[in-house]
Amino acid sequence: MMIKKMTKSCIFIMILCLLLASCAPDRETDDDKEVYMEELSDQSDDSGEEITVEEEEDPFEDDMAEGNSVSEDDVPMFLSECCTYISQEFPDFLLESYFQERDVSALQELVMDQELTEEDLEAYADDPVVDEHIRDVDAHGGLVLRVDGDNDGIEDLFVCVLDGGSSGGNSHHFLKGQPDGSFQCTGITQSMTRELAFVSYDDTVYLLETDYDYDRKAADGFIINLYRDGEVIEEILMIEEMAAYEPEIIYQAEGYEELADQYAEEGRDGFWVDDYIQHLSYETGSAETREDTDEARDILGLTRHDSYYRSDFDNDGEREWYRKNIFYPSNYYTVMHLEERIYQEGGGEESGVGLLETYSLEYEGVPLYFWVDKVGDKQVVFLLSYQGLDKEYLYAYLIEGDQTQQIMEIEYIGIPEISYKVLTSYTYMDGTI
Repeated sequence: MMIKKMTKSCIFIMILCLLLASCAPDRETDDDKEVYMEELSDQSDDSGEEITVEEEEDPFEDDMAEGNSVSEDDVPMFLSECCTYISQEFPDFLLESYFQERDVSALQELVMDQELTEEDLEAYADDPVVDEHIRDVDAHGGLVLRVDGDNDGIEDLFVCVLDGGSSGGNSHHFLKGQPDGSFQCTGITQSMTRELAFVSYDDTVYLLETDYDYDRKAADGFIINLYRDGEVIEEILMIEEMAAYEPEIIYQAEGYEELADQYAEEGRDGFWVDDYIQHLSYETGSAETREDTDEARDILGLTRHDSYYRSDFDNDGEREWYRKNIFYPSNYYTVMHLEERIYQEGGGEESGVGLLETYSLEYEGVPLYFWVDKVGDKQVVFLLSYQGLDKEYLYAYLIEGDQTQQIMEIEYIGIPEISYKVLTSYTYMDGTI
């Protein structure tokens, strides 16, 4: 397997043969760069809560595992053509070879670009256009590929330059080869750090990138780009999404069978509701109230303008104050996770302690959110967590004083479906590619 590196003179970008496997990039050489996702473990947020992200030893192992594979019956073929210029046979090939069969070797055989070394690049030193972009790579990190990327019979150069910052952004520079041997920059597009490679299918070259869920930092599909005259003529997103979930009740304490059955059924469609803005269906439980008031902040001695909640979650007869929210990452190095703190009245920010840690709540995956419901004459804490794109867990705990009893655990396995979206499509007068 060929690996493309982008360190100080070239960053790490794996060729695309690797697809929906691990989307975590490799470490850059700069001291000020943060640690990439595959090296994260025991990450802490500002609440002090420990978050562990499981590291994958084999980048293909999880995707090739039977539990994550997609059977032929599960994956619908496209009902209509999704492409204008991109041959419909190519996304159909990806659908069959990867999404259905998980045949990585079939994709490896298509890769046809060449990563240029520093010695290779010396041959272009007299070209001012190429020299300018090579200096960008030297200064910021990146890589240079040689390939006939726009299918005109003349080799081009594709330059990927790191943009800096923690968001993981980079720039794709297409240097179109000219008949006289020179190069012209015909397009610069912004992207996020992804695996990429130029592949040849049915005598047509495409730029193929792995797409990923930015919140969960897990690869979920492909972006297919077709270049013409040095510019992208069509770009298609092809991803795997969870259409539904199959629940499995792992544990239920005696007397809570009906509760477990209820949540098993309610979780079949997932816990997300999308009515203009996506949110969780259980943001506020039946046993808690939300306090978005200055009075609440004065009582707690806090200045931050979060939403605060109250409930007697530990069943001691007194309602506790706390905040909870989902942290959505704006950088390439952290995942979406739960932020939560319990506060004393008048105690200020320093009085906050983590609920999960304080009451030793055990769970799998990354904690995402919790709510408090009234079940019978008790208050019960529900915790939702996730692993990757296709697995979620729901736990229920009965907290009484300083004693915690787990009364329920349900695992939800995602049932995937393939969807596509045309990101860009340009019409040319001659109608050809």
